[in-house]
Amino acid sequence: MHPMISGFPGRAMNRYQPPLYRPVVLLVYGLCVVLGVVMLLSLIAGEGPPALIAVLWWAVFAAVGYKIFFRTAYRLEIDSDTLVWRSLLRSGRIPLSQLRQVRTRSSIAIFEPMVGRPVTTFAVKGFRDFARALANRQPGLEVRIGWWARLAEWNLGPSAWKSDGT
Repeated sequence: MHPMISGFPGRAMNRYQPPLYRPVVLLVYGLCVVLGVVMLLSLIAGEGPPALIAVLWWAVFAAVGYKIFFRTAYRLEIDSDTLVWRSLLRSGRIPLSQLRQVRTRSSIAIFEPMVGRPVTTFAVKGFRDFARALANRQPGLEVRIGWWARLAEWNLGPSAWKSDGT
């Protein structure tokens, strides 16, 4: 009998989920919204920073927000021959046969499909095992894990990788 995942009995558990991602992102992004609103209100009152600074703040804020809320996965699952990913406001599926490369850049893991935009997540303890499970399911998948992501494996906390052993 397989463990439950996502509330569906009978599905195998092959999940990578960095801990506390959602609450931390919502807290930090919420604080940035508050700072941005304070900046705009002080600008309207004539006491704030130059308008160019406020425009740059909101432009960077929007670009980073898109990346965090739509393209950075807080959960990845291996579902037979598919990589299923979920970000805060979007989700998707990449057939493993269409996954070209998995690599890290500092603490960011990048999943590059043959077609479409890459999906990212944070490389924390357990990422190496998750990448190994992907490579076992899809022979020929190029996996490159940098030293920063390898260093994360030494973290004393729990692993973000949960598997039923398949």
